[in-house]
Amino acid sequence: MEALYRFVSGIAAGIAALFAPIQPLVITTMLFIGVDFLSGVFADRAVARREGRKWYFESCKAWRTVLKTALVLTAIVMAWLIDRCVLDSMQLNLAKLFTGFTCGVELWSFLENAAQLSEAPLFRRLRRYARRRMEKDCKSTKKRMARGLDNRNPGNIRRSKIRYRGEVRPSCDPDFKQFETLAWGYRAIFVLLDTYRIRYGLDTIRGMISRWAPPSENHTEVYIRAVAADTGIDPDEPLDTRDAGTMIPLAAAISRVENGAPADIRQVADGWELFLSPE
Repeated sequence: MEALYRFVSGIAAGIAALFAPIQPLVITTMLFIGVDFLSGVFADRAVARREGRKWYFESCKAWRTVLKTALVLTAIVMAWLIDRCVLDSMQLNLAKLFTGFTCGVELWSFLENAAQLSEAPLFRRLRRYARRRMEKDCKSTKKRMARGLDNRNPGNIRRSKIRYRGEVRPSCDPDFKQFETLAWGYRAIFVLLDTYRIRYGLDTIRGMISRWAPPSENHTEVYIRAVAADTGIDPDEPLDTRDAGTMIPLAAAISRVENGAPADIRQVADGWELFLSPE
């Protein structure tokens, strides 16, 4: 739902931007990105204080903001070149539309951050709405947790064309895979994480979890923090997916987040042995 609100905000701002000159729009976009980043840092700190946990600044967020700024500027320049050199006769104003859309998205993101910082009535209502969304997500997550253990699929790996050893075919679950034992389910986790590293270059907790539990379906940052806390590994530290001392705690942490209960470490270790064994 949050994505829908951001999209609507972006569309409204994009239409409004058609009536403004491009130079102020570009400057406003850069300011909005900067304000959103700073408000996000303070919002994370405020949430951590309310939850009674330690807060630390994540430098990767700053680098992501720098990258986002560079990509947005590049897209604006490309849209402007299309307007001037390719489709100049059509007067599409693509640069204005894109710049305004970006401002609208950043504005909604700022409001979400402000809801964590301010006690103003508007932001209190936004915070209550976010809390209700979280509670609703938690209810659906609890249902999914029971499914993970029932399916002997502790990572809640979704059904796909990929076939794993020990997989029950066809799965009786319409959404998730099923395995013969939990050990085979843990082996699938190790196989998938190893694939992330080899095929996609994802060798950190942040990279792996962002693909495992994308923001479109999950509270990815919360997931990342939980796994990092359970394993004692920095979210941005490169991992060796062939090291038992790293991967067994990582799979156990993923299982705990997915299923809401501590993993049986013997089952995880059995899954690791199956992962290492020849086909």
